[in-house]
Amino acid sequence: MPLVAMMEDRALVNEQKEQIYGTQLWGDPVKDSVTGVVKPVWYFDPIGNPENVNKRRREAGFKTTVEEYAKEMGVPYVVKRPKWWMP
Repeated sequence: MPLVAMMEDRALVNEQKEQIYGTQLWGDPVKDSVTGVVKPVWYFDPIGNPENVNKRRREAGFKTTVEEYAKEMGVPYVVKRPKWWMP
């Protein structure tokens, strides 16, 4: 079931809608001012009703909370929409 949830999130994000389970990330290229190396900085795509995301994840069969998933991925979990987001 987690794979279905991940595909559902992907489809929603592709339609510029909020994801349900917190599985999709996006990256911004950032240039290191010292080395000049460009690397992506990753963020979560917006999540609808984030207060209940872990309940939905559990019901879909995920073994981790969104916070644990973020830590595993090395991505900050911030509950806020990026400026470019157009619901």
